[in-house]
Amino acid sequence: MISEDDWSTLMNKPQRDDRGKPLVLDQHQLEHVISDQLGILEEYRSMLAELRHEIIGEESILSGNGQDCLEELKTVVQNEASKLQELIASGIGHVHNAVTDATGKPSPPGTSEDAIDKAGDDSGGEGEGTEVLQLKLDPPEEAEVIQQNAEFMENVAVDD
Repeated sequence: MISEDDWSTLMNKPQRDDRGKPLVLDQHQLEHVISDQLGILEEYRSMLAELRHEIIGEESILSGNGQDCLEELKTVVQNEASKLQELIASGIGHVHNAVTDATGKPSPPGTSEDAIDKAGDDSGGEGEGTEVLQLKLDPPEEAEVIQQNAEFMENVAVDD
């Protein structure tokens, strides 16, 4: 058993929380602190209820418009993919023509620009509004320039 004096000493000793601050022990102050804390908790509850209501509203809007939005996005992606296919097919054809013109070799059967366009272009049209640059080289003139450059380099190599 504890004596009455020891009990009084323990009760008069200031009580502290885990941060070392004195605990509120006065009944009037405790009621005030508790009502403040309950008020704050009620505000939080109402804020959460409003947020929940807004989220439910947005989910219902999204569920209705979501499918339409996905269809629009799918259409845009398909259009962009077909444009890219057209550009790639057009670029391959131009590179093939430039290489053919530069080397003077005829293209093998089935690799003409039309065949390449037909293989890679589902839209049926070429890149409208794009300027096509064709590299036109005359093989005999090109061979002559190469020969002149080779002779020049031989002379430079001999001088060193």
